[in-house]
Amino acid sequence: MKADPSGISGADLTGDQLEAVLGLLLYYVETGPDELSRQYREQVLGANPRDIRFAWAGGREANTAHYYRISTRDLLVEADNAVAADQHVHSVWRDLNNDLGHDLLLDHYALHGPGGWHLRRRLVSNRATEGAPLQASGWYVPEVYKQP
Repeated sequence: MKADPSGISGADLTGDQLEAVLGLLLYYVETGPDELSRQYREQVLGANPRDIRFAWAGGREANTAHYYRISTRDLLVEADNAVAADQHVHSVWRDLNNDLGHDLLLDHYALHGPGGWHLRRRLVSNRATEGAPLQASGWYVPEVYKQP
């Protein structure tokens, strides 16, 4: 991924698009402790647009599943909304020079599969209907999710 990043180069984005991508990247790095956030903020703001990549897969309409990745020479952010209606998002950000090089998102899907129970729960509601009675013994009572 670091050697051959995918996605559109920041140099090919309009000014507003690049600003949006950088803003999204900053949103992630600024969630850390102040000292780290400051360090990564400087990296993001100092990055050459040619070294920034943005990739998108999935729907572009509201309430559709999607995935995006933003990378610089040193940082990587991934977000995967595997379920429509933005009900279950996984995201990670990594320092590609200062971590174990572990792909957490791929590991998660390898362990749970693309339709793991934790995702299946997001496809059900806690309201019974005539065609889908309450069936769970725990706090979360399933009902097949029907998009309006």
